[in-house]
Amino acid sequence: MHGGFSEDHDTGTVYTGIPGYGLCSISQDLKKWTVLNDEELMKENIHGITVFEHGGEKLLGLALNDAEKVIICNLEGEILQVLEKP
Repeated sequence: MHGGFSEDHDTGTVYTGIPGYGLCSISQDLKKWTVLNDEELMKENIHGITVFEHGGEKLLGLALNDAEKVIICNLEGEILQVLEKP
């Protein structure tokens, strides 16, 4: 794996991306991994990840350095927005 992890401090859930595998959540006890989204775009190198709140909703920001994109998705892994390289 090459990139980061980010924790939702309210739930203890940890989020990460694994190249070739997809976006994953990890349970608070670190025993259960769940693939949230394994679309091809989410299998890119997610080099940075953050949990943030916008408009009262918690979201994930994913930096895909090789693809030169930033993805905004909800905590279920649904892609809401793809920001292209400026």
